[in-house]
Amino acid sequence: MFSFRFLFAISLFSLSSVQSCTTEMPLTDGKKCIDPCTMSQVSFTNDGQPVCLTIGDSNEICPRESIAFDDAANPHCMVTKDNTPCKPANIFYPEGVPECFPVGKPGCESVAFFDGQPLCMECEIESVFYDSEMRPECLELGKPGCESISYFEGNPMCMGCAIEDVHYGKDSEPMCLRVGEPECLFVAYKEGEPVCMPCEAKFVYYESDSSPVCLENCASVAYFEGNPLCMDCSFERVKYDEMGRPFC
Repeated sequence: MFSFRFLFAISLFSLSSVQSCTTEMPLTDGKKCIDPCTMSQVSFTNDGQPVCLTIGDSNEICPRESIAFDDAANPHCMVTKDNTPCKPANIFYPEGVPECFPVGKPGCESVAFFDGQPLCMECEIESVFYDSEMRPECLELGKPGCESISYFEGNPMCMGCAIEDVHYGKDSEPMCLRVGEPECLFVAYKEGEPVCMPCEAKFVYYESDSSPVCLENCASVAYFEGNPLCMDCSFERVKYDEMGRPFC
């Protein structure tokens, strides 16, 4: 028969082996242990149950700013792949489920949206442009072949020239014509299409079919049958024959 002293020793051992609870939260049907949280660190599920959210498998309490709720109103501790608390600005909700996006890491320099869903972009946000379907894409200004951005049919395009050198044809397609180069001192238009002119704007005249021509070193310019002619006398000395042809 066991002695009373031996039975008492067994009882003490059993009580000490039961894990104690530091903080209990009273509920309508009893109490719930919320260790290692304090009362102020507790989150609640959509059915009102208290939960203590920690980082990974550790006892480190999840920072309040890293807690996000899914579309069912249940809380989640958001962490990066290396179990670092997620920055609030990096928490996004694809399909209503909170997710920590690795913003600033390779492959996810920024986040843009398409159809309301967040997408990791491989470029900074200032290099994100949207096509005609509002789909984001990266066009990195300043890199070779992308000195400026223009649009055609609602879609962004990298242009190999500065924006002031972008001109548009009659179908609105952008093209680069670098004004200032010897063969392109001015851009004129023929039937809605831009044309580089090898002369300054003041020397550009238009023929009867709207073709631009350069007439330089003329004392004056007169017209015959709708076409400009270079004259070697001042405009005051220009006369016209019976056919309407100008002469000096």
